[in-house]
Amino acid sequence: MKKRITLLNALAVIGAMSLTGCGGGGGDPVDSTKTQLTILTYDGGVGDAWLNKAARAFEVANKDRTDFDDGKTGVQIHVTKQRIGGDSLIDSDLTHDIYFTENINYYAMTNKNKMADITDVLTAANAKDEGKKIIDKIDGNLKDFMNRNGKYYAVPFYDCIYGLFYDKDLFSEYEFYMTEDGDFTDDPSMFGTGPNGVAGDWDDGLPKTYEQFDSLMEWMRNNRVTPFTYSSNVNMANYTARAMMSYWSDDEGLEQTNLNYTFNGTATNIVTNIVEGKAVTEEVAITKENGYLLRKQAGIYNSLSFADNILCSTPNNYVASSDVQQAQLRFVAGKYSGQPVGMIFEGTWWQNEAVAAFNAAKAKGAESFNYGIMPIPKSSESKVGEDATFLNLNASYGFINPQAHNMKLAKEFFAYLHEDAQLKAFTLETGMTRALNYTLTSAEYANVSTFTKDMIAIKQSEHANLVYPYSKESFVIDNPYIFDADSWVFSTTNLGDNPVISFINNKSTAQSYFEQHISSITPQQWAGLLK
Repeated sequence: MKKRITLLNALAVIGAMSLTGCGGGGGDPVDSTKTQLTILTYDGGVGDAWLNKAARAFEVANKDRTDFDDGKTGVQIHVTKQRIGGDSLIDSDLTHDIYFTENINYYAMTNKNKMADITDVLTAANAKDEGKKIIDKIDGNLKDFMNRNGKYYAVPFYDCIYGLFYDKDLFSEYEFYMTEDGDFTDDPSMFGTGPNGVAGDWDDGLPKTYEQFDSLMEWMRNNRVTPFTYSSNVNMANYTARAMMSYWSDDEGLEQTNLNYTFNGTATNIVTNIVEGKAVTEEVAITKENGYLLRKQAGIYNSLSFADNILCSTPNNYVASSDVQQAQLRFVAGKYSGQPVGMIFEGTWWQNEAVAAFNAAKAKGAESFNYGIMPIPKSSESKVGEDATFLNLNASYGFINPQAHNMKLAKEFFAYLHEDAQLKAFTLETGMTRALNYTLTSAEYANVSTFTKDMIAIKQSEHANLVYPYSKESFVIDNPYIFDADSWVFSTTNLGDNPVISFINNKSTAQSYFEQHISSITPQQWAGLLK
C-alpha cells in the first residue's frame, strides 16, 4: 500500500509538470480552485514569451471570474512549447486545448476533426477590440481557402518569408548600396530605386537585377566580405530552396503565381526551349486538364539559374555553416572578428532565434544591430518596376482542440489573443508579424527593429504581394505530397526536391534540374490525379 501511494503521488506530480510545461501557470503547480487551460506552441523561432505574457495578463484580468466552471474562481493557463508540427498531430490524440504550430494541412486536419469549429469566434464583433471581427483581419485569398462550407476552424499564425537578409550597418560601412546606374555608395540621397522602381521605400539602394546582384557580390568579395552564409545542415538546407521559391513567385508575379492554385487562366511564359541559358517561352491557356504545364513556368527556371550562379558558378560567394546557429553567429558577429558576412539565408523569425549570436556580438563590442530584407532582384531589366511577390510559407495556424476541456474558456482566450492589442504585443515581443491585418502606432513602430520595419513595409506596400500557396481544388487537396509548396515548385525524378543541395553536390545544373522537374509529372500521371 505504501508503494502504491508513493506511485500515485509521483504520477500526480508528473501530471502537474505536464500541465505547467514551460512557464505555464507562471511556473506554479496546478491550482485546482481555478479553471485550467492548456496550450501547446511550436518550439522554434517564434518562442513562447509572447504567449506566456498574454496568458498572465488574461489570468489577472479574469481572476474573479466564476462563470467558466462551477465552484471555481479565476483561470490558470499552462503553456508548453514543443517542436511538433501538423504532420505529427494528424494521426495522434490531441493533448492540449489550444495549439499554435506549423506545417498544418488545414483540410486534412479538419477532415479528421482535429480542429474545433470557431466560426463564432471569428465572426463575432469584439467590443473589447473596437468592435472588430477576426475574420476581417485575414487576407481575402487565405480566408477563401479556409472557408469550408461557411465554417472556419483556425486562424493563420505567423508570416513566414524565406530569403536573403542583410546587415544594413555593414552595407553602409563598406559602401555596398547601389545608385540607379549600379555604382556603389553609402549616401542615401544617391540610392537607386531598387527592383520595384519606386523611390523612397524599403528596397532603395539594393540590386535591381540578377546582373546587379552579381556586381554587388563581386564588390563584396573585392572588399574581403563574404557575400552570404547559410546552414548546410541537411534539415535546414531547405531555407535556401524555400528562398528560391520566392524568387520564382517574384519572377512570375501575383497573377501568374496564383495560376498554380486556381488552374484557370493564361500562362504568359511557359518554357518551350532553353537557348544559351535563356528561356524561350509561349502563352498557354491553363485549365485543370493541362495544369501540369505550369511546372514549365520561366520563373522556375530563372530562379534555378540564379541559385546555380550564386552558389556554383562563382567561387567565394558564401561560407557554408554546419547549422543554423553557426550561420547566425557568422552573420551577426563575424565582422567583429575580422570575417564580415553581408547576408544570410534565413526565415523571418531569425532575429528572435539568434540570441546566442547577438550575445556573442555584444561581447565583442557591438552596441546596435540593423538588418533588412534583401529584395528579390529581377531576372531582366524589362521586369524592373514590377511589384515584389513573396510566398508566405510554413502553413502555420492556431486552432482549438474539438475536445477542449473547457470550450468557453478556450474560445474566449483565443479571441483575446487575436485582439489588435495582442497582435501588436506579438510583434513587439518577437519582431515578427502575424499573418493578419493590424497596425502599430507610431510609438510602437519606433520600438521595433529595422528588420521588422522592413517586414511591415512589405506587408503594407502597394508594390508588394504575399501569396499563400494553397488551393481549394479537390485533386490538389487529395494529393498533398505532390502539391505541397516545396514539391510543386521544385521536384525531380532522381535529383531530389532541393535544387540547392543538388547544385552544391554537383549533381545538376539549372537546366538539367529544370528538365527533370518538368518530366517528373507526365500528362498521363496528371490525368490520373483528376480521376
